[in-house]
Amino acid sequence: MWIDDVVWKDALRITGARAVIVTAIETRTRLQMATVRDLPDGDSVTALAAGLAETAAELVRLTDSGSTMDDLVVTGPTWFHVLRTVRSQDAGGCVAHLMLDRRTANLAMARREFRHLLDPAARGPARERASATAKPAAGALPRRTPAAPGPAAVAAPHASPMWFTSLVGEPFEADRRTLRRVRDGLHRLA
Repeated sequence: MWIDDVVWKDALRITGARAVIVTAIETRTRLQMATVRDLPDGDSVTALAAGLAETAAELVRLTDSGSTMDDLVVTGPTWFHVLRTVRSQDAGGCVAHLMLDRRTANLAMARREFRHLLDPAARGPARERASATAKPAAGALPRRTPAAPGPAAVAAPHASPMWFTSLVGEPFEADRRTLRRVRDGLHRLA
């Protein structure tokens, strides 16, 4: 996927995201930027991120011949920085830099969502999982039981959102009884 096809404001919807910057690696110039608030010394951050990503990508090429860099993660006391190399039709090699507020971000989920934003093919096919046959004990909280794959011609009554399907990977069912048990279990926890 080309970076020109990505809507960069979508990256700001990632939990904890404060800025996303796309920089040309060779020229160290900022191509695109979306922020929640102004960055302190944004031009220096841009140039340093591009240089760091270029160095890391070269290190990966030297140590793992034929491989490309996945993500470069830099952590600080208040920020997570996720750097990922991408292609641009005009600028060639670029680095996409996602800045996350460490207090609110989930680094693993942010990396996953950022990767899926930049490369939708990274989602891959949903894995088939064995369904559990054991029934929960009375009063126990319900467990998610994957539905058995049905005939392909039967249409689902309603489609799950794409982001939810990519996380779960399988259809699920929630009836009134299950929802009441979940609600009652949550009330007991409070």
